[in-house]
Amino acid sequence: MGTNTKKTTPFKFKWAIAFISLFLVTADFVYFYPLSLTDSMISVVSTIRRSGVIVPFIYGVIVMLDNNIKLKVIDLIGVLIGMILLYLGSK
Repeated sequence: MGTNTKKTTPFKFKWAIAFISLFLVTADFVYFYPLSLTDSMISVVSTIRRSGVIVPFIYGVIVMLDNNIKLKVIDLIGVLIGMILLYLGSK
């Protein structure tokens, strides 16, 4: 880091940092705990984990007013098709 960094962008603690770390640890626990069980189906757990991409997409469109919606919709459709295929394959 350069010497100018301390002058231009001082670190300010925000509670969001602590909450984000708490949510990341909780999300990892919720993901890895079912995988540690002997009867867990990884395809179902993976499908649930992949569905988490929908929330940031909607947030980006509504709140952040994202301009690259068309390309991201194509990617999101691909993820959703993959989730449907994983669900159908686990039956």
